[in-house]
Amino acid sequence: MSENKTTTIVMTALSLIIIGLVIFLSVFPWFWMFVSSFKTQQNIWAVPPNLNADTLTNYATAFGWWMVKMGQLMRPAFGFHRFLINSLMISLSATGITLLVGIPASYAFSRFKGKFIADNMLFFLILTLRMAPGFVEAIPIYLVFSQSVFAGTIIPVILMHILFTLT
Repeated sequence: MSENKTTTIVMTALSLIIIGLVIFLSVFPWFWMFVSSFKTQQNIWAVPPNLNADTLTNYATAFGWWMVKMGQLMRPAFGFHRFLINSLMISLSATGITLLVGIPASYAFSRFKGKFIADNMLFFLILTLRMAPGFVEAIPIYLVFSQSVFAGTIIPVILMHILFTLT
């Protein structure tokens, strides 16, 4: 076997080991978080790790399911399902509205460039908003929404997501 072929095999093996290490370091925290979600607080910090202590109590607590504890019917105060529903409403509506507005707008900008009067001004406005830091836009909009009837609702959050996505 020639020296060039040996070098290629060693470099390939070294590359595969490095790639495997990077994949392991990327995936292991996610795996450990998933496995830990089925453990009690004491079992998470146990040394050595207890791999057999599985329970669904954490999910019952997070989603606010009714639990029976020592003969009493209890409902945890933490209602994760409400947070999940709010997140889904915000993300789906912001994504849908952004697509409904952004696709026709981008088509119009690409198709009709130079054919209407204010196109250069609109391009300049979009470019300027893209260059500005997010808090420059967020602070005045927060002040407007905090004084409006929408304060405390998810409508300003949806509008802010749409604004930051489209600009």
